[in-house]
Amino acid sequence: MGSVGIDDDYYRILEVAETATTEMITKSYKRLALRLHPDKNKNINATEAFQLVCNSLILGDYAQSSMQESLIRLTHMSGLPKLVNAYETLKDKDKRRAYDLTYSRVKSTPKGYPTSTGQTSYSASSTANPRQDDIAEEAAKISAIHAAKAQRAAKWSKTQKAYEDAIFELQREIRKLQNAIKILEEVDKAEDAEERAAKSWSAWFLSPIYKKRVETEEEKESKARERVQRLHNKTFKTMDLKKKDSKLKNYQSLLKAEQEVFDNANRRDDATLFMAEERIRAKREREQQEKDRQERESWQRAWRETYERQRREEAEAAKKRREQQEKEEAELRERQAKEKARQEREFQQRAWREAYQRQRREEAEAAKKRRKQQEKEEAELRERQAKEKARKEQEELDKSRRRRAPTRCFHDCWWDKVEGRMACEKCSVSRYSYLLQCPLCKMKACAACQQQLRPRKRNRGRNKA
Repeated sequence: MGSVGIDDDYYRILEVAETATTEMITKSYKRLALRLHPDKNKNINATEAFQLVCNSLILGDYAQSSMQESLIRLTHMSGLPKLVNAYETLKDKDKRRAYDLTYSRVKSTPKGYPTSTGQTSYSASSTANPRQDDIAEEAAKISAIHAAKAQRAAKWSKTQKAYEDAIFELQREIRKLQNAIKILEEVDKAEDAEERAAKSWSAWFLSPIYKKRVETEEEKESKARERVQRLHNKTFKTMDLKKKDSKLKNYQSLLKAEQEVFDNANRRDDATLFMAEERIRAKREREQQEKDRQERESWQRAWRETYERQRREEAEAAKKRREQQEKEEAELRERQAKEKARQEREFQQRAWREAYQRQRREEAEAAKKRRKQQEKEEAELRERQAKEKARKEQEELDKSRRRRAPTRCFHDCWWDKVEGRMACEKCSVSRYSYLLQCPLCKMKACAACQQQLRPRKRNRGRNKA
């Protein structure tokens, strides 16, 4: 194949982005290559070139040796050497990788200017005058895409509504099943609570007072049947709930997948619309750009000279200003460093004094608190010792009184209640939290011994009889 300058922008020639896939590149190439159709090309070799291009598109490989030389010759005549070379380079991964390494330099080369090989770019040579039929073709494509998007949106609206209705119905049924299962669980909990209450300590303790009705065998069997029925209902409803929940998740995943398909199709159409609109805009702008290029080249040279001279002057002035500014900044940094060091020294000294004073205050407060706590504990200890001593003296006094004078008290009066864990003077048992004391002889006894010591009341009615 004839050599083509490495300064050609193959992505621009094929009208694709730098991230375009091989499929997108092939599709764009076919669309551009079919412009060789004899009905759209007045070249005398258009028919032969079109047939070769169609055959190569069917074979899928432009490197077929049988048509290589003829295709190169005719494509040069019909204005497609750059297009074919761009497709040959970008469809091959290794060639495309090597081309991408030099693409940054290619992009920096002005389009439409003479390149290093003496050739002009594809955008300036082959499409300097955009044809109206190409623009009409792009406009028809845009209209078709808009119609397809509208049809897809209408279809998606129906599909989305069907899925959402099914999901809503499943969610309603799931809520019903959840409520039914919850009611069955609450009945089981209430029955279990009733059984636990019947077997509780309080029920057993009050059973002599409140007689519980004994359930008959029929009632027990009825409750058992109801419990088994509830268990079966709960099991079936739980299985139904799992099935419906799985079905709901399946519908939701299908809806999400359909949504992604719809969104991806819209994104592809939007990208196609954007590219078509960009091509129309580019085709309309190329003619005006080519007209403006010659005039722009003339004043750009003068402007570059003026700009370079002005830039040198500004660079020298900026250098002087920068040197002066750096000098002033250095002096300012030095002053600021000295001031900062002085402030840090003062801050450290002040912080040390405050910390020392705060530590002294905290130590004094801690010592004061310890003294108060110690005095409080000593006072409480003295108070407890005094109470214990008084209690022991009282007990010794009571014991000595009982030993000195044997009582002849009949204990026929109301005994006072004495709180505290003490030993019964009759049975010597000390497990009671309180004792009863006779107000006459001061004897302390438990409730059982008190009943034995007090005289029994005689039945006056019997004596009279």
